[in-house]
Amino acid sequence: MSTPIYSLRVSEACEALETSPQGLSSAEAETRLSLYGHNSLSKQEKQPVWEKLLQEFIHPPALVLLIVGFAALLQSDLVLALIIWSIIL
Repeated sequence: MSTPIYSLRVSEACEALETSPQGLSSAEAETRLSLYGHNSLSKQEKQPVWEKLLQEFIHPPALVLLIVGFAALLQSDLVLALIIWSIIL
């Protein structure tokens, strides 16, 4: 297992990355760009809000709290039902 790059000294990190403290030359930067491509993250599809909420509610503890909240509501205890449901959100 190799040492993480952030724990190395500057000279050791430069050696491991095959660079210098002054950075890469233009030619080396072009070579690495053609070899590795642009340093950018791919765009990821955003998850709709309703899907996120649905995922929050399908966990067993959340389902139990939903049922208990409905039970409190059936007993005409609106405050308790709201308190229980606020735990989920």
